[in-house]
Amino acid sequence: MAVTVKGLTLAQLAEAKGFTVEQLAAFGIAQGKHDGAPCVEIPYRDATGATVHLKRRLALEDGDRKRFQWPRGKPTMPYGLERLVSLAPDVAIVLVEGESDCWTLWTDGMAALGVPGATSWKAEYAALLAGRAVYVWQEPDAAGPKFVVAVTADLPQARVIRGTAELKDPNAVWLAVGRDSRRFAVEMRTLLDHARTPDEETASARAAAAAATLTASGGLLEDPDVLGRVHDHLVASGYAGDTTAPQLVFLSLSSRCLVRPLNLAIVAASASGKNAAVDHALPLFPGSAYVMVQASSPRALVYSEDSFEHRIVVVGEIDSIPTEEGPAASAIRSIAADNAMAYDVVERDEQSGKWAVRHIVKPGPTGLITTSTRPLREQLSTRMLTISIADTAAHTRAVLHAHADRLTSSRQAPGAEQFVAAQSWLELAGDREVSVPFAHALADAVPADLIRMRRDFRQLLSAIETVAFVRQRQRAR
Repeated sequence: MAVTVKGLTLAQLAEAKGFTVEQLAAFGIAQGKHDGAPCVEIPYRDATGATVHLKRRLALEDGDRKRFQWPRGKPTMPYGLERLVSLAPDVAIVLVEGESDCWTLWTDGMAALGVPGATSWKAEYAALLAGRAVYVWQEPDAAGPKFVVAVTADLPQARVIRGTAELKDPNAVWLAVGRDSRRFAVEMRTLLDHARTPDEETASARAAAAAATLTASGGLLEDPDVLGRVHDHLVASGYAGDTTAPQLVFLSLSSRCLVRPLNLAIVAASASGKNAAVDHALPLFPGSAYVMVQASSPRALVYSEDSFEHRIVVVGEIDSIPTEEGPAASAIRSIAADNAMAYDVVERDEQSGKWAVRHIVKPGPTGLITTSTRPLREQLSTRMLTISIADTAAHTRAVLHAHADRLTSSRQAPGAEQFVAAQSWLELAGDREVSVPFAHALADAVPADLIRMRRDFRQLLSAIETVAFVRQRQRAR
């Protein structure tokens, strides 16, 4: 009866990876023993060629024992350092995770450096590759993206090769082409040619998404009367009466992409429809455009982990916030004043047990939309464009008929997909540099006898900028 010997022989590893024993021996790979079982010994050498560590491979796959054993207590180091010395400065190098991937690329005459494990990259390794073209191979597992992020943080110009489930690493490519050197060279050349930096990949993905959203917008951004389309949609959706308020909400939300977003406050009596104006405009935007904050839980704003860059904070019924003090009130005032969120929180240090004030700043630009039944405090109101809702009998009658329509009409509310797509395109590809050539003429035209005009004028300019931003596809560059 045959006895199965645990462990791994050099011949087994060579066969599994598509090499001969002689090829592996040429790289210094040798047969060894560990706990009475065969293993493969892989020397890690420094730049002079001296062996620093001996890594053992104990199995082809993880099972009863781990595949690899690194010398206990020894720091990790790159694999293949001794080969860097003789490389010409213009030779590109491929960063890989496994030693067998290095053997594969070396066999084909390519330069490679191994990092023993996706989490083993160290910032000081970047100096070894300074001035070289670098490619990073990302394996299709959970650790692969982390490896790429770590490397490209120190080598931002490194290009990324994305492995697939079938071709997860260079050795898998080698085996897939039947160990044919010519075919392997062609495959690798193709992979290198298509590799891109993370910034290039982001830009490419962004451009593709922008093209898709522009198509999905159905020509909305090319319509000379975009705001008229907004009006028509609001009416068709059941909004009653004057649409000025929800249209201004639309402008405020659209201004999120600009340097100074438009801050808007709708101040009107209870049941006048101020929240309805906001509620009818929000569906025209992707969720990335705004952050909803309930006045009943303002602390959620302070402790949110979300990014607030190029977003509008929507606070319903701001007069319901119980105090003018505290971090939530400070954060809201900061947004209105500086288009960025800053506030202080009192926290207890877990180690010392002492209470301390921590100043938190969340970068913007961030805008603010809010509603209130009472006039805003001066410190806030002077930084907001404040509007009201009509309280005429005619407006009330229109609201009543809108309620009646919901019970007597089978008309379906129109979809907002084109508006959402248009706003997504503005986020992804919109030109955010807006010029207002008549700004000085406008400054001479507005009344100067009101002190608050000094701040209201800024909101007026923001509204004009936003209209131009939304209609940019109809404007000459």
